[in-house]
Amino acid sequence: GSSTNAVTKMFPAPSFAPLVAHAARAGAGAGAIAEGIADSGISVLALDVPPSGPILAVTTYELDLNYGNSTSVGTWLMIWKDPGVPARILRIAESPADDAQVVGDGSGGGYILIDESLHRWYDETVTAISPPVLDATSSPEEPMSIAGVDPQHRPWIWRGRGVAFLDPTGWKVETLPGTSPILQLPGVQFGTPWAALADKSLWSRRPEGRWVRR
Repeated sequence: GSSTNAVTKMFPAPSFAPLVAHAARAGAGAGAIAEGIADSGISVLALDVPPSGPILAVTTYELDLNYGNSTSVGTWLMIWKDPGVPARILRIAESPADDAQVVGDGSGGGYILIDESLHRWYDETVTAISPPVLDATSSPEEPMSIAGVDPQHRPWIWRGRGVAFLDPTGWKVETLPGTSPILQLPGVQFGTPWAALADKSLWSRRPEGRWVRR
């Protein structure tokens, strides 16, 4: 669409060539010498193009070796700040992730969720964050999700009926009434979270932290 074309004009597609070289140097296992590396399978699990700050992507790599063998070289965060400068690449995990979410924080950093593990990227490093218990009654079919980052640069996450945001004093957890899990949590980036629940109800959050059914 027109928005996609506008983004394409502003941000030419980044080259994945430095990612492949970076992954190879990181070690693809025994026998993964330069002559043995053929085409590389690069999967982009999550991408965020924020209004300000760098483009962030979570990627995994499968390096194809000789004789039909392949090996994974983990899960990586790609930080692309300028079209004229090669992307910065940081390894998040040794193993390939199955699922990922990423969101910029509007102040030069970002948050990454890979397979239920939460991380923060800031100042060229990736550090793990311990999330709180969001909903002790939630089932494994209700995974943790990142809703976004609010105007105060606080990340919001949810699982089941539980919502939490991280401020300088620690996690603040809130639980929506009822028994239905949250399906969507939009509006965080504007400072006005809404919650759409599985029972088709819609809730909004008041500034004092109270959730009101609409």
